[in-house]
Amino acid sequence: MKRALAGLVMLGVVIVVIARLARDADEVVDAAVSTRSGEVHRGGPRSLARDLSAGIEHRYAISMDHASKPNEGDPFALAIDGEWALGVVATGDPMITTIRAELHEPRVRLRGVTTPAPKLGVPYTFTLGSDGRLLALQFPKDLDPDSRMVLTALATAAQIADGGTAAAWTAVETDSLGSYEAKYTREGAALAKTKIAYRKAGEPIAVRVLASSTTIALRADGWAASIEQRESLDVGFDKASVEVAGTTILRHLGERRVVAMLPLGLETVAIDAVSAATRDQGDRELLDGASLSDLIYVLGSVRDDGNASAHTYLRMVALFRLDPDAARGAGEQLLGGKLDPRDASAVIGALGEAGTPVAQQALSKVVDASTVAEDQRVAGALSLGLTEAPLPSTIETLQAAAKSPDADLSATAMLALGNAALRTATHDATAAARQVEDLLARLERAGDVSERVILLRALGNTGDARILPALELALASPSDLVRAAAAESLRLIPDGRADALIIAMLDDVSPIVRTSAVFAANHRRLDPVVQALAAHARDDKDASVRRAIVELAGQRMNELPSLLRPIVVNAAERDADADVREIAKKFLV
Repeated sequence: MKRALAGLVMLGVVIVVIARLARDADEVVDAAVSTRSGEVHRGGPRSLARDLSAGIEHRYAISMDHASKPNEGDPFALAIDGEWALGVVATGDPMITTIRAELHEPRVRLRGVTTPAPKLGVPYTFTLGSDGRLLALQFPKDLDPDSRMVLTALATAAQIADGGTAAAWTAVETDSLGSYEAKYTREGAALAKTKIAYRKAGEPIAVRVLASSTTIALRADGWAASIEQRESLDVGFDKASVEVAGTTILRHLGERRVVAMLPLGLETVAIDAVSAATRDQGDRELLDGASLSDLIYVLGSVRDDGNASAHTYLRMVALFRLDPDAARGAGEQLLGGKLDPRDASAVIGALGEAGTPVAQQALSKVVDASTVAEDQRVAGALSLGLTEAPLPSTIETLQAAAKSPDADLSATAMLALGNAALRTATHDATAAARQVEDLLARLERAGDVSERVILLRALGNTGDARILPALELALASPSDLVRAAAAESLRLIPDGRADALIIAMLDDVSPIVRTSAVFAANHRRLDPVVQALAAHARDDKDASVRRAIVELAGQRMNELPSLLRPIVVNAAERDADADVREIAKKFLV
């Protein structure tokens, strides 16, 4: 029975449902420094709880098929389906969020027979901490252990680590089997998640990741529109082992406004605790006593193994968070040119990911040092732009680097300044405003097109509504590149005028500008612009523009199905370009 229940435990491994709710405007999902738009974004996860608001219940259709194959005994297969309803009850201090969950009409298929499972249909709640990890669950006191196991597995789905606007990031999450390291990448409007390795499984379980793939399509409000996950793990119990494989598909069915009341008579089951002490303990477990020289040696020996390299990188981040002297030492090695270029790149990224004051100071010295290789100074400026809470000295370093005669360093620093203004605004609005004003002043003085393009993109990173007049002027520029950069930079502006400008730029004479307008629309609510997008999906003369619209409509089809699905269907059946037709057909499978 213990090995059979591994299939139930695995539900927590293979389901991912909740994504963050967007801030006032959807944030950009492009690369850290995009060849297309040049955004600079941080790489670390951000809290889910900050953006969750009470009053809306989201419903998901769930379909899960899992099979376990023990090294001794008979195979075991299990399937569960039903409708999962989720509503935020409250967000407390320090950023603790409670979610009410209930599985409606749950059905279990075992040995080919499907039967109702009313025990799984009880309301329960779970609590998320500020980093998005599951802290505890609250069940009815008389609920049996097996049902608790299944509902716990569902609750672990709430742990999607948001990477903000980064193209890729890593995180530590927790499920029924223990804590694990995960790598996220962003692909258009979707997230791809790969589980790297378990840090410490629950005793006496040992878990090895055999295969892992999760794709998450996001709605405009930040909740998941659809989830497709496939995973295979080897779960060991002493001398026995079970290979568990599973496929999970979730589809957003709709939402409704509710008052999510707390169920009565629940008892709390602690899963973890979010605090600085807990994070430090987790970092110590991950680091396992390794020094910087140990990790650099390991990094050089595992370069051809992506998962092992990512694991070592996470350990380096943990080291820099735990040990200020190690962060200083890493900076000194960079300044002295003692690291292999590939190792130097990893160290610079890890310092930025750690983001501690000492790590920022070490990176600032690298950026300031004219004796350091230019590519490392550029990487240092990028990492400073990814820092969650930039120091005043970090801003000064980026401002100085923005005046560098080296074009790459100057451009990266300006983009980083825009990103830093966005991050600073959450805790120091006055300082953020000064950064925006400085970038606007630079734009007014800018002479050539390339400098204007970089500054427009830097301003777009700020998401500040005060940049809108400058963008409006740039949208009238005779330069296609300037208009395109201004159109892209509308994406985060929390003002309805930005939607009107996006619609206007869909009629621009340049396909580059029209595609940029689609790019901006893809990071906002689609209601105001969907009719214009539909018209251009049918009639635009440029296939690249039609393709961009079809991809947008396909990825976000569940948000406005009556308006977006016809765009995809029409393209699949009638578009003049074969590639556009094929792309559209894939969304309709």
